[in-house]
Amino acid sequence: MAKNNFNVVIMHGKDEEYKKVQAQVKKLNFNPIVIKDNFSGDFLLKKVRKTVWKQAHCALIVMTPDDQSIDKAYRARQNVVFELGYCIAAFDTLPNKYWYNAVIIIKEESVEGFSDIHGIETFNYSKKLSKSDLTRLSVVLNKTYAKASEYYEEL
Repeated sequence: MAKNNFNVVIMHGKDEEYKKVQAQVKKLNFNPIVIKDNFSGDFLLKKVRKTVWKQAHCALIVMTPDDQSIDKAYRARQNVVFELGYCIAAFDTLPNKYWYNAVIIIKEESVEGFSDIHGIETFNYSKKLSKSDLTRLSVVLNKTYAKASEYYEEL
């Protein structure tokens, strides 16, 4: 089971914190996939669909305070919220509730949360991802890899 076959798609907004996540995924010898870095000429939704359904074994959703609502609350970019839902739906089609481990939310603490995503692996961080945050991410990703290895033959 080669770790470098474990494809981790990273969904993110405008903030550059996703680059720390990407570096940590590489440090663990997993294969990070950042859709915007892979130019193909395809329509974005087609790229998301192809990546999530055909390549990804896990999705990291980095929710940063990129937008403000009318009441001045910070929220994640709407594309990130959409991609979160898309990933949940895609991984939910897998048997044995694998998706509980496959979608992980990394949320800056000022971003408003959702009431309907309880049960999904989520951790909050303050302002910028710290070394201890990235260590926590490593623990979660290694557990997810172990669970994925039970499901995917190529791992």
